[in-house]
Amino acid sequence: MILVARSSNRRNEERRRHLAIAAVVAAAGFYASTLHSGHLGLALITLSVGTAGVLSMMPVFWTYPSTVLTGTAAAAGIAMINSIGNLAGFVSPSIIGWMKDVTHSTNAGLVAVAVALLLGGADDDAARRRGIGVRCGVETASRVKPPCPIPLEPDFPSILRSGHSSPRSARSSARATS
Repeated sequence: MILVARSSNRRNEERRRHLAIAAVVAAAGFYASTLHSGHLGLALITLSVGTAGVLSMMPVFWTYPSTVLTGTAAAAGIAMINSIGNLAGFVSPSIIGWMKDVTHSTNAGLVAVAVALLLGGADDDAARRRGIGVRCGVETASRVKPPCPIPLEPDFPSILRSGHSSPRSARSSARATS
């Protein structure tokens, strides 16, 4: 966990790749534990690998809100993440229990967790390749500035000259004309 966090801090533009790789390692560990459920030693080792992958994701994941959002938006983003996480912590055990009742094995629950980790890692890696979640106008380590479709701060003198009462109405009328 510490090595992954340190490596992702050294390479700012590679944080998403670090998260995706940790998710794949976690998914592989949890899935491998279902294959070795009859052998205690191998199951324990593979569950430990899966847990290490999940714990390696956490410090990298929590850098996202403050990287992409600022001020009150960052606080609201962190609050939303916590709310969804708490909801998942309430619902997930019920789903795992239901899967155990239906299949008479805990392996189905671990496979579901592995699939969720793979989907999350793949989605994050795809977003990295498309440039989604990078704050516009901010220079990254690769010296690429993503374009800003909406100005970061309103130009109040031009808003006052146009006669609009708020920056929002000025932006919506500017979009309508273009």
